[in-house]
Amino acid sequence: MAQNGRVGTQEVIQRPPFVSVPLATGLKWSGGGGHRFEQKLDGVTAIREVTRGGYRAKLWGEAMRDGRFYAVDVLEYAGQNLRVLPRRESLVVLDDLTARLGLLRPAVGHGGEFVEAIIASAGEGVVASVLDAPWFAPRWKCKRVETFDCVITETDEARGSIRLALAGEDCGWCPAKAAFDSLRVGDVVEVAAHSRHVSGRFREARFVRVRMDKACHTEA
Repeated sequence: MAQNGRVGTQEVIQRPPFVSVPLATGLKWSGGGGHRFEQKLDGVTAIREVTRGGYRAKLWGEAMRDGRFYAVDVLEYAGQNLRVLPRRESLVVLDDLTARLGLLRPAVGHGGEFVEAIIASAGEGVVASVLDAPWFAPRWKCKRVETFDCVITETDEARGSIRLALAGEDCGWCPAKAAFDSLRVGDVVEVAAHSRHVSGRFREARFVRVRMDKACHTEA
């Protein structure tokens, strides 16, 4: 990163709404059409502040486990709230900051071909957004397997398992032996599963991680 650019400390911010799309659907996405397709990285959502020429910018992106930060959007710049603008306009500002400061950015591509390439390279998936919509508008994520952010409602020390709820609906038990000692009722955790049964319970649930970037609740 350029010497006259400064990256601030990590801060967490609420994400725009994301809608999960099955892999089979994502592979049929057509390129263009006013959409932007970006690689979904395996990090946690966070914001960083950077300064350039006396102006401050607040960036939103993914913080990786190795300390790298990938900028996805610029939320504020020079005292202006860019979240209310169409995303194509805020991306112009982010492109300029990237060129000047050497920011890391997710890979971009076109539709289903891009999804297929990311999956083939063992990437997590792709996020699609509407360029003419503001930052708060829904985005669509297509991943190798479907993941869910759930609340732990009960723990079973003998089995090393956690009971989960999603939007107040019981999702059953999930093994979590490796991380069990650090988990508590009320924690928000990410779980991968092949699907959900009609009952609402996960099919072949697998614990992924604690979502430290999301608020914890005392009940589902």
